[in-house]
Amino acid sequence: MTTTQADFLRALQTAIDSKTKPVGALGRIEQLAARIARIQHALKPVAETCRLTIFAGDHGMACHGVSAYPQDVTRQMVLNFLSGGAAANVFARTLEVDVQVIDCGVAGEPIRDPALRSCRIAAGTENAIDRPAMDADQCQAALYNGRTVGTEGDHHAACFGEMGIGNTSSASLIAAKLLGAPVGDLVGRGTGLEP
Repeated sequence: MTTTQADFLRALQTAIDSKTKPVGALGRIEQLAARIARIQHALKPVAETCRLTIFAGDHGMACHGVSAYPQDVTRQMVLNFLSGGAAANVFARTLEVDVQVIDCGVAGEPIRDPALRSCRIAAGTENAIDRPAMDADQCQAALYNGRTVGTEGDHHAACFGEMGIGNTSSASLIAAKLLGAPVGDLVGRGTGLEP
């Protein structure tokens, strides 16, 4: 760490500790404020603009009943996001946050809407219970698209969400692979499913 960096970090901590509050009283909020200040390298960071990006895609394993809801709900929710009718839209409007919806692979024909951004790899993934969800090229394209979307824009803050029937099951498989943990330790009954 250079002297300049160390000086900045000392000044930052002094600025946080000098607020009208006991030192450390705001806990994680202070940690978040310090992190934003370090990212922007500013003692008075700015966070006036934000974008919520919602990635939507279908998961082939949904055919095994991993969700109480049919796969068509993904498409319906994308249309709801685009019309501004979902809870995420309400929160975003309240906070004046831009919303971007991305089709990463909604099952069926592509949705035609000028407000929808397409990063489709396919019309949904394959059924990961029986075979790989994506081939290597599709996986690389999906990772590339995610990196590209994640680094775009000049917003001060970014929020990311996802929607797709079977998404929790797919996320659990990825987590199991990354963590080396048994899938059974990472899953429970799906949303809305009866015991």
